[in-house]
Amino acid sequence: MLRKKISNFLGNIFRNIQLTTKITIWYSTFIIGLLAVLVAGSFFVINQVAESVSKRDLVDDVTKVASGSESFNSFEDGIYFAQYNKDNTIVSGAVPSEFGSQQFSENSVTLVNVGDKQYYYYDVKINSTIFFSRYNKSSREETSSVVASDVEYIRGVVEVSNIKSELRMFPIGILIISPVLIAIIVYGGYLIVRRALKPIKIMSDTAKYISQSGNLAERVNLPKGKDELHQLAVVVNNMLDSVENSYNREKKFSSDVSHELRTPVSVIVAESEYGLKYAESLDEAKDSLGVIDRQAKRMTTMINQILEMSRLDQLENIEKQEINFSEVLRKMLSDYNTLIISQNLIIEENISDDVVISGNIQLLQRLVDNLLLNAVKFAEGKIKLSLENKEHKVRFSISDDGPGVADEEKENIWQRFYKVDQSRTNTENQSSGLGLSLVKKIVELHCGEAKVKDSGMGGALFEITFDMK
Repeated sequence: MLRKKISNFLGNIFRNIQLTTKITIWYSTFIIGLLAVLVAGSFFVINQVAESVSKRDLVDDVTKVASGSESFNSFEDGIYFAQYNKDNTIVSGAVPSEFGSQQFSENSVTLVNVGDKQYYYYDVKINSTIFFSRYNKSSREETSSVVASDVEYIRGVVEVSNIKSELRMFPIGILIISPVLIAIIVYGGYLIVRRALKPIKIMSDTAKYISQSGNLAERVNLPKGKDELHQLAVVVNNMLDSVENSYNREKKFSSDVSHELRTPVSVIVAESEYGLKYAESLDEAKDSLGVIDRQAKRMTTMINQILEMSRLDQLENIEKQEINFSEVLRKMLSDYNTLIISQNLIIEENISDDVVISGNIQLLQRLVDNLLLNAVKFAEGKIKLSLENKEHKVRFSISDDGPGVADEEKENIWQRFYKVDQSRTNTENQSSGLGLSLVKKIVELHCGEAKVKDSGMGGALFEITFDMK
């Protein structure tokens, strides 16, 4: 239980530490551990290296002296040299004073402990003469002499502790400079990590500011860079652009919906009050009910379009199937025949046979409905409808001879609730401004393209293109 509490306590402390400090603690622990392993390993390796080096040098030097390739000196390069006869008596040279007399170790390096010191010695038996060099202090000259072949052995003695002491200076030096080195590494690394993570703090502060102020126009301001954090900042800014645009669209949409519904609701309320208080005859009451009926139907149409638009906005993919678009258009024109005749309109069609596209039949029918009703609403006498398949592209177009669309309005008519210049339409033809927005959305779901142009008859031409590759 106590162990769990301690673990939870330490965990809570660690979770509350800043990321910069966490990273610094992590790599500092790693570096300290690495240095500790390095120093410990150095001491172990030194013992192995000292023994190996001592033995190798001892054997090489004694062998050279015994073979006569090097002159004989009592002490050279940390090695004592002595000449022994077969009775184990020193003839010349020297060994450490505490070394004493040891048995011959012919052709084998032997370790001997003398007090608190360790020595390696190595003996080589010789059967020939050797050169002996001796330094005369009074004449300050080195003399050489030939030793008779009755000298039987050359012995080399080296103290192991001296070599170890020299080699141990390396890990000891590391231990001495480690605190300073660790302090420099930790502090320098902390500054580097803090600087590297500064973009995250800027992004965090920006997100906090946006959350508190509601200002979606704020962006993450970072200097130019190509690392991952700068790329993340670009992604965050792009996301904020998308969120702001979506928010502004929804805000405008809500405002437009409120504005569009306010008028028919006000008319309905006013006509209801008039019918209740002031209508003196059945005809006056019918007139009020007629107004109420028209406004209610207008609201119903608008609400249905809003719901349909909302449903389409939530769709990312639609179910598609192979559709004979030519047959769909001909059936729909047949259904609209009575309406077209009642409006004293003429429709010219140019529909290629067996034009097949991959799509959703309900959505495509709605697309044709909106464009055809729009043409009927604004046409003065003639409507043209065309469908063709050329170069792997299906082009569907509807044009009329109505007032058309001004150039400055052609990009805006696809927006929700947008209405063309009221002077170009009459009161009866005023719409909710959602029909073409639905057309645009349906075309996008089918990966197509929608354009509006001037028709050859003076009105508007709506062209829908589907890429069939």
